[in-house]
Amino acid sequence: MPDLSAVTYARVKEILSHVDIELEDIDLNDVGHARLNGIDTFIAVLDNQSVIVRADHPLETMDGKWFAACNHFNARLHGVKAVVAVSGETHGLRTESEFPVSAYMSDAQLKESLEIRIDLVLAGMKALQDLGDK
Repeated sequence: MPDLSAVTYARVKEILSHVDIELEDIDLNDVGHARLNGIDTFIAVLDNQSVIVRADHPLETMDGKWFAACNHFNARLHGVKAVVAVSGETHGLRTESEFPVSAYMSDAQLKESLEIRIDLVLAGMKALQDLGDK
């Protein structure tokens, strides 16, 4: 039986360091940032129950085509969602994927889950940008 351990932000950070992803701690509890493939990527551990992987890309101008692209994306893809994030005068594209950790996971399970979600949000961001550019 695999060695199951609690999923903590420190453990996520350690596991990702072994695949050359260095998370930079930000001013929020249990949230880290890395720039992957030129995309701002955030990873958060929520109360030892789930992990959220998020990719953000700023938009220079707001255009309704991005809402349509998100709707198209969300209707066809599962495991990752896309939104237009609006914060004051700032607008951006966001892809996000969450997985439950059931409080305990082996290192192999956690590493695989993180890698899959990171790949999903980064590929999703690329697909979303391609949809909006059509």
